[in-house]
Amino acid sequence: MADAAKLHLPDVTLCCVDTRSLPQATQALRRCLDQATFGRAVFLSGTPTAALQAQVPEVDWQVIPPLRGITDYNRVVLQELLPHVHTSHVLIVQWDGFITHPQLWQDDFLSVDYIGPPWYHGGHPGLVGNGGFSLRSRRLLQACSHMSFDMQAPEDETLCVHRRSELEQAHGIRYAPLAMAQAFGCEYGQYRPTFGFHGMHNFAHVLSPQALASWLDTAPADLLKHQHSRKLIKELMRHGRAKEARLWLRRRAALMGWTGDQINLYVRSCLHGLT
Repeated sequence: MADAAKLHLPDVTLCCVDTRSLPQATQALRRCLDQATFGRAVFLSGTPTAALQAQVPEVDWQVIPPLRGITDYNRVVLQELLPHVHTSHVLIVQWDGFITHPQLWQDDFLSVDYIGPPWYHGGHPGLVGNGGFSLRSRRLLQACSHMSFDMQAPEDETLCVHRRSELEQAHGIRYAPLAMAQAFGCEYGQYRPTFGFHGMHNFAHVLSPQALASWLDTAPADLLKHQHSRKLIKELMRHGRAKEARLWLRRRAALMGWTGDQINLYVRSCLHGLT
């Protein structure tokens, strides 16, 4: 995409926080940068290789200590992003989420302090929303920098469920209405084209067979063995891509063996009648 045709977001910082899945996170950043230009792009990560840096020369790499788990990630996202964000908003992406339809951007997205794909699970139908592909204001980051949090809970659940009322009432934080969040991003629920998405299972809708095969070739074992991969396999079958589902199953079997669950999924993929 030529620069003149790109979406221009000078008031937005593109940001990823990841020290474990650098190649996959780099690919997600690359896909965003191919769709839009930003006021800044920053990757809080482990030490990158020269090859990874070459993939995203626009990105400012900031090396941070290894994230040992959810508590470390929560701490960085909730309380350590502020010094890295000098624009009015920050678009947070993860390895399994990126911009897919830049033409669906709405300037009104910048009128709120938090917007993420709605949740349709966990007793919160239509609640805004997921943090893995989310737009947050610097004002929200400032408010969070003065608060203490339970770092054991997912940071997006903390912001959107447990502490939402406090943020709204004490700090004037504005959350996107449901309709706006539905236009911004998709995670669970029926897939629909939106500005961007989160969730590996949605690769079945946003990546071509060639792109998905390329992604599989570089995927680390821990991601292939994870439940995220299983969800993708089931979504591929639902989306009429059973042949690709079997490819993933064979790759998983090389790592995990042919468990009862693996065999069941393979038989189901064969019953879709695709070769």
